[in-house]
Amino acid sequence: MLFPNPITLKGENKMFDSFLNALFYPLLAMHEFYALVISAFLVSLLITIIYKYATDQKQMKYLKEKMKKYQQELKKYRKEPEKAMKINKKVMALNGEYMKHSIKATFYTFIPIIIFFGWMGAHFNYAPLYPNQNFNVSLTGDSNAKLLLSTDKLKIIDKQIFNDSLVWTLSGEEGSYVLGFNTTAGKILKTITITNKHIYKEPITSEKGFIIKVGNKQLKPMQSIPVLKNIPWINGFGWLGTYILFSIIFSMVLRKLMKLY
Repeated sequence: MLFPNPITLKGENKMFDSFLNALFYPLLAMHEFYALVISAFLVSLLITIIYKYATDQKQMKYLKEKMKKYQQELKKYRKEPEKAMKINKKVMALNGEYMKHSIKATFYTFIPIIIFFGWMGAHFNYAPLYPNQNFNVSLTGDSNAKLLLSTDKLKIIDKQIFNDSLVWTLSGEEGSYVLGFNTTAGKILKTITITNKHIYKEPITSEKGFIIKVGNKQLKPMQSIPVLKNIPWINGFGWLGTYILFSIIFSMVLRKLMKLY
C-alpha cells in the first residue's frame, strides 16, 4: 500500500543543509578517509593562519622564552622547595598570560568550526544506504506492525520476526523516501536516503515507545586504507577520531613551518 510522500522531518533545515552540501560537495563524492584528511588539513590551515594574524607573535615569543628560562631554573632548585615554588608561580602567571593571548584567535573560528563539525557528523558518522543493495530496517515493540512503502522504487525483499522485533530487508533506487509503520499506537514515519554520496538520515529513532533502526553501518575510515588498517586501535577510529588525529599532525607541522609561538 502506498501513501503520499510530502513529509519533512521535524527540525530539519533543508535549505541550510542544502547550502552546506553544495559548498562541500567535493567532500561528499570522496572516500570518507580522504575527505576527512583534506578537511583536517584545510581547517588546520585556516586556524593556523588566523592564529598567526590574530596574536602578537613577538609577545608570544617573549612569553614562551621567559617560561622556558624559568623552567630551566626550576631544575636547579629541586631540593629547595621555597625557591622552586616562587619560580613556579612566575611560570603559571606567564602561562596564564600566554593562554589569554592565544585564546583570542578561537573567537574568530569557534562558530564556523562548530557548524562544520555538525555537518561532518551528519555525513561521515555512518555509511549511506547504497542504491540497489539490500539493507535492513527493524522495528522493536510491536511484532504485528506493518511496513508501508511510499513508492514502488523501494522493494521488500524479506521479513523476519525476532521476539517483539520485526526486521525487513529492503532494496531501492537512489532517492529520499518515507517509510510508514502501522503499529498498535498508530502510524510512525521514518525518512531514509539511498545514495552513493555521504548522505544519510539518523539511523536510530524512538517514537511512541517503539525503536526503529535502519541498517547504516558506522564508518571506520581507516579500515580500508593500506598500512593504517593493520594498526590496532587506530584502525577502529570513527570520523571524529580520524579527524582529530590528522588535525593534530597538520597543526603541529603548520605551526612549525610558520614559526609560530
